[in-house]
Amino acid sequence: MQLSDEYAMALVSGDFDNALHLVRQWNEAVRTSNNGRFRGIPLLQLIELLRELGHAEEARSIAGTALREHRAWTADETFDGDIEFARLAYITGSIDTKKYRELRDAWIRVSDRSPVETWLSGFAGLSGVGAEMAPPIAPGEYAQDWIEMSAETFSRASAELIRVGRTQDAVQHADAAAQCCLAFDPMEYVHGQVAAALAHDAAGDTAAACTRYTSLRELFAKFPKSASFRLATRRLKDLSCMPSAR
Repeated sequence: MQLSDEYAMALVSGDFDNALHLVRQWNEAVRTSNNGRFRGIPLLQLIELLRELGHAEEARSIAGTALREHRAWTADETFDGDIEFARLAYITGSIDTKKYRELRDAWIRVSDRSPVETWLSGFAGLSGVGAEMAPPIAPGEYAQDWIEMSAETFSRASAELIRVGRTQDAVQHADAAAQCCLAFDPMEYVHGQVAAALAHDAAGDTAAACTRYTSLRELFAKFPKSASFRLATRRLKDLSCMPSAR
């Protein structure tokens, strides 16, 4: 779809105001469709971009609406709206931990997922509930050996592996996440770059962390109010990579 390509290119160029405009147009263009993937993917992109750019209230409102309305759409095996919109509603604060657990547990009862898939979809990367399921992977197990290549799921795994102190495993997964092509899935790419920076940082590899944070800061140089720019700038200062960063 032309709008999705134009949206991706706007992010590639760092034109985030235009990217936000285009992803809104993309959502409007598919509004009459009942296909879960066609409706769900642009909504996910919009919510995540709003979060990145600091529009928390709008992200929360849209995530809550999507959670309520997505059940009327035709299911699509490539986009699991039940758990993805529950995650987004929880992350944005549209629902609380109790409600998220209720929705997640209902999803687990009816989904036919492996333990790794269940962990990645329902637990990993969620600070309030991630500890409720231990990482179902062996220490040192290489990322691509056990999961389909997805920057988002690699990023989620990395966050949880950092939490349990498995920083070298987190680095493997985060580096896999960072390989995602920006034009293919813009927000997954952003999440992958953040994950890689945080994982190398947690592992004590200051040189690699500085390189990752610098790249992240350059990506968002045209939008210094973004969450990723502010994170990168703060950590570059903390690590003495760029003492004069503002």
